[in-house]
Amino acid sequence: GTETFQSYPLIYHLDVGAMYPNIILTNRLQPTAIVDDHMCGRCDYCPTDAQLRAGRVDCRKKMQWVKRGNYFPLSSSEVRQIRKQLETEKHTETISIRKQLETEKHTVKRSQLRGRVGDVDKKDEPIHAKYKSNTSHTGMGKYNRGQDSKGKGYNSDQGEPKRDKPKGDRQWESKEERQSKEAWLNEDISLSLPLSLSLSLYPLNAWLNEDISVGWHDLSPDLRAEILKARCVVVSRRVYKKQTDSEENECTTVVCQRENGFYVDTVRQFRDRRYEYKAHKAKWVRKLKDLLKETPVQQDKVQEADAYVVLYESLQLAHKCILNSFYGYVMRPSSRWGSMPMAGAVTHQGGEIIKAARALVSR
Repeated sequence: GTETFQSYPLIYHLDVGAMYPNIILTNRLQPTAIVDDHMCGRCDYCPTDAQLRAGRVDCRKKMQWVKRGNYFPLSSSEVRQIRKQLETEKHTETISIRKQLETEKHTVKRSQLRGRVGDVDKKDEPIHAKYKSNTSHTGMGKYNRGQDSKGKGYNSDQGEPKRDKPKGDRQWESKEERQSKEAWLNEDISLSLPLSLSLSLYPLNAWLNEDISVGWHDLSPDLRAEILKARCVVVSRRVYKKQTDSEENECTTVVCQRENGFYVDTVRQFRDRRYEYKAHKAKWVRKLKDLLKETPVQQDKVQEADAYVVLYESLQLAHKCILNSFYGYVMRPSSRWGSMPMAGAVTHQGGEIIKAARALVSR
């Protein structure tokens, strides 16, 4: 017959509390502490050769880390062949002069700007009061169109209407005033224009924004590199059935133990504060359990204890995220304190701790 075997296996859960922050604190890892032999040689505390051979050096700590790199599976000859093929092809490039038009000074007539550019007259070329009051956007006065306000004609050569001049401040323009105003409006001025107005005043420049076919050597270096990379991706997928290969290399970095510990001190403060919040949370959890056991249950105190539990749990989780960001921050190349060797040393040390824990349990 068949026998039934029952067992109750033990499941061990090993957790390293704040592993990455503690690795940073234990090894005094910080971006500015990653040094090389050249930097150590200029230090006042540089160890002598005898101290290095004897291993009596307390300011230099060597740490291992693994550098992983991705590369195309293509050989150098294949890449050269792809580049030669690209040199024989025509490529599309967009030549834009928009930024150039925004920074250049343009010469236009004042009459072109009337009614088209907001307050350009007030800022750059103030218009005389007598021209501004009765001048339209075309630069012609109200009474320069061969008739007056009532439709009656006047002698344009003399600049005088056929009837008497109106009394008061309102006066007709004379021929000299009209000619002076037209000459003023037809003068060339130099100023910076908005982009939309620049393109409207210079419609011939619009063709420069169209796509044109150019040769390989006429392209910009950045565009050539982008096109070559895209073609290498296509060829790698077609020939090798994969886009990239990866390779791991073991590296050694030196961590200076005498460096100013501003980064390490900040990590320690956040870690200690998180431990305080976790202790407060545990205290209020115990209070909440004791309050729930009482009879009758005091709802106001229960709600207060529950609110404190939620508060301290939220605070410790927020500090946990910030602590993890101290490690993730240095992995970003564009960050101010970016350091890939430090990030690699932290992750490599964490991996070694996990492997050691697994070996301990598997005995």
